[in-house]
Amino acid sequence: MGAAKQFAAQGETLNWEHVVERSQAAKSGFPQEWINHPDNLMLLESSTNFAKNGYYSKTFNWTGEKSIRNMLTGMPFHQQWDFGMYVINTIRTNGKQGLPGNL
Repeated sequence: MGAAKQFAAQGETLNWEHVVERSQAAKSGFPQEWINHPDNLMLLESSTNFAKNGYYSKTFNWTGEKSIRNMLTGMPFHQQWDFGMYVINTIRTNGKQGLPGNL
């Protein structure tokens, strides 16, 4: 059974999502070619993407009281990509409670 069918059987849908968010093209000045490059796209479970988006909207004292999404603005592409992959992998492994600040 393919991955998409396996997740569908579990009630999950898979969607192509960006590791570095599309909004960072304008916010951080990244070329669309970087944002839409296959290395920045991955099939994510809808629940993982929902948790990532929710986490990126949160503010913490360590983000300077900015949302994580806005804290990332201006950081180099590779740092944003590494952070995005860390968030995705943490959610997949430990759930969102495994992320810094999420208790």
